Amino acid sequence: MSELEIDAPQNFSQIKNDLKELINKNNDFSENLKKEQEQAKNSLRYHIIHEALNKFNHNKEDEHLKFLKKQKHDAEEKLQSERKKLDDKQQEKIKLIAQTKDENQIAQKINECLEKAGVQSFSLELIADNQEYQKGQYQIRGYNGEIRKITELSKGEKNIIALLYFLFSLESIDDKNNTPKPKIIILDDPMTSNDDTMQYLMIGEISNCYKNKKANDKFILLTHNCHFYLNVRPYPI
Repeated sequence: MSELEIDAPQNFSQIKNDLKELINKNNDFSENLKKEQEQAKNSLRYHIIHEALNKFNHNKEDEHLKFLKKQKHDAEEKLQSERKKLDDKQQEKIKLIAQTKDENQIAQKINECLEKAGVQSFSLELIADNQEYQKGQYQIRGYNGEIRKITELSKGEKNIIALLYFLFSLESIDDKNNTPKPKIIILDDPMTSNDDTMQYLMIGEISNCYKNKKANDKFILLTHNCHFYLNVRPYPI
């Protein structure tokens, strides 16, 4: 081996300064060791996260997420708009139903039923609302066009008018929120004081009422008339 070449310093002051600097660096590093370790750990974590983001293509996915959020926002606005349209249509439907089921329409339906049953002696006529805002009042018009007194009607005629009015009124919207409610329909021996013609008319209308009732409606019929019961009940048992 070649001989070592030693560059000896001219004096000790330079060595002393170098040693002092080295000691200071060692002390600084020792004091900041925990901080340096934490920074090293974070650097490793951030490096791994950076590699994962690059593999996941974070920027592209973030743009896609923004696009989906915008689509969701647009869809929610469209949904609210469609709900508003649906509510408007429902309110319009309620108004139209109410218009077709007013007092005058009920009177016309009663007259049509009576006419089909062969009753020509009288008809029901709605009286115009008076200044006291009284509504739902009717008068009886005879076959000759003259107004008849209600007392001139037989008990059977009064019964059939009352029953038909009741049945046709069931379809009306009667609550303050214009929302149909489940009904409990109870008929207590409606066949009293009716002749054969009125009985068949009554059977047909009550049968239609039962068939057309809503799923949540309850229908109760009380009667002593077996013939009436056998004809009005649903088939099969």
